[in-house]
Amino acid sequence: MTVDFIVHRTRDTVLADKGFPQIKSELLKRNALLVIPPFAFDPQFTNSEIDETYKIASVRIHVERAIQRIKLCNILKFIPITLLPHIDAIMHMCCVIANSKPPLIKNSEASN
Repeated sequence: MTVDFIVHRTRDTVLADKGFPQIKSELLKRNALLVIPPFAFDPQFTNSEIDETYKIASVRIHVERAIQRIKLCNILKFIPITLLPHIDAIMHMCCVIANSKPPLIKNSEASN
């Protein structure tokens, strides 16, 4: 299970798998929005639940692509324990490197 962060203009939105409902109270304290795919309480999803699941999945694809770019830096595989106090700066630089590449979303995809 993963928890992914996406920054919006007014507040952060956290995409989480169904196994993370317990983080909702912590996110509320930080004025962040938690987005979790709907649960199927009946054997089938309603039409609105299907639409919501599709929208979440279409965004999640791009989040997974961004995470993959960060992983491809391979820097995170070789961090000794002595550098743990600097992990935020190391992650920040990995993200800068990943963001220096061409956009993940083509203009035609972004307009949809």
